[in-house]
Amino acid sequence: MKTVLLFYPRLLKANWRWLVLSGCVFVVGLAMGCVVYTLFPDMVNKLLENSFSSLSQIALELEKLSFLQQVWMILRQNVIVVSIMLITGVFFGVFPFLLLFSNSFFIGVLGGISVGKMSSELFFSALAPHAFFELPALFIVAAWGMKLGHRTFLLVTSPFRQKQKYKNIGAEWQNTFNECGYIWLLVVLLLIVAAFIEIGVSYRLVQGAVNTGL
Repeated sequence: MKTVLLFYPRLLKANWRWLVLSGCVFVVGLAMGCVVYTLFPDMVNKLLENSFSSLSQIALELEKLSFLQQVWMILRQNVIVVSIMLITGVFFGVFPFLLLFSNSFFIGVLGGISVGKMSSELFFSALAPHAFFELPALFIVAAWGMKLGHRTFLLVTSPFRQKQKYKNIGAEWQNTFNECGYIWLLVVLLLIVAAFIEIGVSYRLVQGAVNTGL
């Protein structure tokens, strides 16, 4: 148990540059979402009509389910997303980058909408569980997806590079691939906690805020 507790902090610390890169992508997407909505609110609202309709249908489905079924529904969806982000990282890290950016862009747009159409209390009630568990999970899985993509790129292009410098790239790729398995387990644990908080706390807070007119 002690070994496991020490393993993950060391692994994350050793890959801090990838985590910083992931955080930077998120911040840029967040800022761009806010800016785009501020500049083109009507166009964005029109584009998001289908998304909001889908979210409303999901909310209606959740109300029909028990607490554990709600948690399972949210958890299953999130695990599918992070699994796709890791697996598709092998394609030069493009998909993890795009998924992270699109998620942060959407949150930025919601932030822009909250300025004019919903209270800050409602916005932060919805965002709270994501900030503590789901977003760190997203940062971590995107970081390793991009790292795997980088290692894949070096592996594919290694025959055209200086062989001495990249002679161990195959082993590095294998090591990164193995790390992805450990990272997947960590992220799933974070998402389990996030799902319970999202349904047990955030969902109730948002309902309360809406019912009280915030």
